[in-house]
Amino acid sequence: MTRINDIDELKPQMKKKVEKLLQLAKENDLKVVVFETYRSQERQNWLYEQGRTRPGRIVTWTKNSRHKQREAVDMVFLDKNGNYTWNGDWNKLIELGEQCGLYNLAPKEKAHFQDNGEALYEIPDWGKPVVEKMKEKGISTPPTEKAGNIPIYQLIKIFEKYFS
Repeated sequence: MTRINDIDELKPQMKKKVEKLLQLAKENDLKVVVFETYRSQERQNWLYEQGRTRPGRIVTWTKNSRHKQREAVDMVFLDKNGNYTWNGDWNKLIELGEQCGLYNLAPKEKAHFQDNGEALYEIPDWGKPVVEKMKEKGISTPPTEKAGNIPIYQLIKIFEKYFS
């Protein structure tokens, strides 16, 4: 069974979110890569069998993963030699994923991130002065703002918290 880790295999919105997550991870000194993106039904079934009808530990909990819809990725950390490792700051990566509009399946599958259905938007012109004013007052803005994008639901939460 071939594992696919090409983000071009994802739906456009999901690809954009994963690119954002990879960028934020790099900015936060997290060495991560995409381990798997799209899965065929055949591969999903094969993974589901692992730990059940063939040897190995259980690695998936369903035969109907969002990987099949091109709306999920599995991430993995890299050790100092560039080898895959499942040891890393998952809490930070999950936090960054949420800021990118990704839902994580922790604690069952910390490596799994899927599209939460929220779109990423450019900060609208009317929102930019507010973000600048927040910075002036020492109010931290979400890390996604650094890259010029912020999920609109986060922007609304910020406005409600500090300006209502």
